[in-house]
Amino acid sequence: MVPLKRQIIHFDIQKPLQRHLPLTVDPTGVYFRHEGDSLITGFGEKVKPGIDFRWKRDFFLEHLWPVLGHRIANFERAKIKSGWAGIYSHNTEDQNAIVGEHPQLNGYYLACGFSGHGMQQAPAVGKGISELIITGTYQTLDLSPLRFERFAENDLIIEGAIV
Repeated sequence: MVPLKRQIIHFDIQKPLQRHLPLTVDPTGVYFRHEGDSLITGFGEKVKPGIDFRWKRDFFLEHLWPVLGHRIANFERAKIKSGWAGIYSHNTEDQNAIVGEHPQLNGYYLACGFSGHGMQQAPAVGKGISELIITGTYQTLDLSPLRFERFAENDLIIEGAIV
């Protein structure tokens, strides 16, 4: 598990789109979606592990804006409103969460290493962990593929579409 910086840029466009966009991921890995009447964009840039909460305007101008302008012409006149940086708990082995009881620490439960998709999986993981703690097994959804032991067992979960 390593901490990786990720940046989000919040921007407006000169002429609003007729419909709100769902989360859209370009083949380059640049993603964007509506956030209210504005839009946000980001990209899983290659960075050295570490703690850095500074966002960089140049990141948008150099890496994201050219892709966005190519994807949707109206994006060529984007105006940055704000931006922020945060930390992903990045699982370097398969980029998927580690969920369940630690195999050597009785009563110690893990829910970490989501590599950026924790918000999407949090409701299911919360329910699963609570069931595991209360009953000793997963009841609603089997989260055992995300177990800690999968690394030693070489039973990694490989997913090609992680942003």
